[in-house]
Formats: sequence, structure tokens, C-alpha cells
Amino acid sequence: MELLKKIAFVGIVSLISVACERTGGDYVPDRYDDVVILYTVGYNNLSSDIQANIRTVRKSALPMKSVPKALVLVAHNAANDEDFNTPTKPVIVQIRSDWAGKSIMDTLKVLDENVTLLEKDVMSGVLSFICDRFKSDHYGLIFSSHGTGWLPEDYYRKPRETLLKSASDAHLPKTKTFGASYEGTPTYLKASHEMTLQDMAGAIPMHPDYIIFDACLMGGIETAYELRHVTDRIGFSQAQVLASGFDYSKLSECLLTRRSPEDFCKAFYDFYNAQSGSRRTATISLVDCSRLDSLATVCNRFFERYRSGIASVNPNKVQGFFTTDKHWFYDLEDILVKAGISEHDLAVLSGAIDRCIIYKAHTDRILDSFDVKAFCGFSSYLPRQGSAFLDEYYKTLAWNRATGLVGAGIAD
Repeated sequence: MELLKKIAFVGIVSLISVACERTGGDYVPDRYDDVVILYTVGYNNLSSDIQANIRTVRKSALPMKSVPKALVLVAHNAANDEDFNTPTKPVIVQIRSDWAGKSIMDTLKVLDENVTLLEKDVMSGVLSFICDRFKSDHYGLIFSSHGTGWLPEDYYRKPRETLLKSASDAHLPKTKTFGASYEGTPTYLKASHEMTLQDMAGAIPMHPDYIIFDACLMGGIETAYELRHVTDRIGFSQAQVLASGFDYSKLSECLLTRRSPEDFCKAFYDFYNAQSGSRRTATISLVDCSRLDSLATVCNRFFERYRSGIASVNPNKVQGFFTTDKHWFYDLEDILVKAGISEHDLAVLSGAIDRCIIYKAHTDRILDSFDVKAFCGFSSYLPRQGSAFLDEYYKTLAWNRATGLVGAGIAD
């Protein structure tokens, strides 16, 4: 199915055919106007598509080395299309053009083969290295990999095994996973190592202007709220993202030339809205993080006021953003609509949500599987649509501590 990306044929090292092509007379800026970091985790079945996206970027108009704008790639891919056991080395690469307009891949650093880009210390070290090498007041981050929103590590892949763990276990899986670094083979996948958004928040040494997730199911209020102090804006998808990901032919134009994550999100929507059949599928929103605390205050009041309605809502009547039985992602506003919110309170809620949303768009259907009839720009968990374990785990999230969606939450 195309919602997950195809298996890689070659590692990222084979993609980088030209490295460290420098001439002593090249001018290197002391500071940069804009630095865009494409952080890709493809040691999984996303490798071939991530590499295709990198090739697309290389075909676009890229800044020269002497220009105070930089595109930096961080990548880790599998060795081949059936091997998630053989270690490969993550790399940090500057993608630029030479004087003739030819794409150049300057390898800046090769990491040890035993590390994964999903480790907190590794991500922190990589981003610190880039910030030191490319000093700027304006950074942008694009994270490309798998995504499972706020769910505990590996829960999306095998929830029944996760459910066997006690909610009081000190070794509970971490929340808000991002990325996937596989262990095993396609026929026997032993593990999917993921990163929590709490760890991600602590690993980002700068304050980027924006973070964009080219990953499935990251478009939840839980994700945005966890990262609200880390960045100014967040772009993400509420539903699945097709294998080909964002429109990387527009990356340089939108983010380096115009510094417009909104345009990059629009390009994503426009690209898929022009497709047909199951490929005509996209949900996207760009969020103003400075407005999220005000939204939490409103939701805290309404979650308590309509608690009984939320508890009794028919989940089949609420707009969902999931396929098969992965029923953990619903439209935030539609939950309260179906819970019986009054017209006055709905206007207050809608206003608070709309003030957070810079841009949002969706196709009428997703994966030719379900219709989108309600779309506020945030997905949300619907209590008791998981397990007692998942409800208890949700109480540890920053969003739940602020709003008490599930129970009273846990005080900070």
C-alpha cells in the first residue's frame, strides 16, 4: 500500500557520488541568511523514496557555496532493499551548486555506523554541528521518516504486544514517537526504534523558524503542544502521507528563496490535489505555536463542561484520519461537535483553533478509503478508543496535563 514508502535499493552513501569538491578560492560566508536542514531517517522501508526526494532537490535551483543560504542534508539509509541488520553510516551533507549550476554534494561529516539518528544525543550533536558550521538567525527543519503521532513506541506496528505491558511498569514505551530505524528484515522485523517528541524537543539546540514533518499522522494537537516552545511554526499531516512525500522540487524555492513554509505546505497540497484515484490524498496544516496555550485554556474548559458527551460519543460519527483499525486520530473540533457543544461554545472553540492555523487544506478523500467532511487542522485522541493502558499513558502528555482530556491529567 502506498501510504508507506517502498524498500530501499541502495544506501545513502551510494547516492553521494561527489564529495568535498572545494577549491581554495571559494568564499564561505561567516553567517547565513537562511539554513534549511533536511533530516531524513530512512533506515527502514522509506529509503528508496527518500533518496528519490534528494535527487529531486538536486535538480532544483540550489545556492552556490558563496551565497549566504545553505541546504544541509542529514541522512541514514539501509544497505539494500532487504537488509535492516547491516549497519550503515549516517552522513551530514551540504547540497549546493557550483558556478556552472551543477549540483554538488559536499560531505561534511560521517557518523559512526553503530548510531541511529533517532537517539537524543546524536540528534543534538548533529544539529549543533550544523549550527556551528552554518551560523544563522533563521533555521528551518524538515523531518522525513515514518510517523505515528503521539503513540507509544512501536504501538502502531504491534499494539497487542504493547498492551501486555503494565501501565505501572517503569519501562513503559515512550510517548510521541517519530521516525523508525528498523532491526531485522522485511520478512521478520524484530523492532522499530523510534524517537519521542519529548526527546526531540530537548535535542534541538536552536530555535528554528519552523518544523515540517514529512511523515504520517503527526498532525495532532498533542504533537503541536509538545513542541510549542521549540519552534514558531509547525507543518504536518493529520492523515497518512503517500510514499513520495512532499513536493521537493519546490523546497529551495519556497524555503531558501522565500522563507515560506506556508508555500511549501501549499505545494504539498497542490501536488496531490492534482492527482487521481488513491493518489489524490492529502491533509496538511501549518500552526502558529504562540497561540496554542490559549487554545489549551479553551479546551480545558470545554473538555470538563462536555465530559459526559465526550465519553458517550459514537466514534463512528466523528471525523477520523486513520485506516483499518488504527483508531487513535480524530478531528479535534468534531469530537466536541458530536459531544453536543452549544453554538456559542462552538464559536469560541472554532475561533481559538482558527487563530492557531496559518494554513490548512485537505482533499475530499484519503487513500480512496474515507471521506474528509470535517477538518479543523488538528487531530486528537478520543478517550477510550484505545485501551485502558493507552488512556493512562495519555495522561503523561503535556496536552493532557494542560487540558485534562483523559481524566484530570498530571500536574506539571
